Amino acid sequence: MNDTLSATNTAALFLLQFVEFITSILAIAAFMVVMYMAEPVMSLWITCIALLMFINLKFFLADFGKKVGLAEINLNRSVTDQFTECVGIMREYRLNMLETAFLKRFAGTLERLLKLEVRWSSMTAAI
Repeated sequence: MNDTLSATNTAALFLLQFVEFITSILAIAAFMVVMYMAEPVMSLWITCIALLMFINLKFFLADFGKKVGLAEINLNRSVTDQFTECVGIMREYRLNMLETAFLKRFAGTLERLLKLEVRWSSMTAAI
């Protein structure tokens, strides 16, 4: 049941983002046409500057995004592995009183994941 809801939500989110993307492209195209009709020379300069900025940001963010994405995947994998390990041997943890050691290790991984998410969010929000 949960997978069905998740798949439905994912599909709806994809459609929403796709419609927003198409709408943005059409709005930019309409704006460019009006801009070139009003002032062609200035519009050409603005377009060139915008393209240069876009290309520079694309290369910078693509590399940064790839690094952050790989780090996030590794940290999520670590969180899942640690949680699965904890659930699997919960009884032994309690018998040997190792809960605090596990919680410290788990909290450290979650802290690194949180810092990574905050850094990525602030980087993309700034742009």
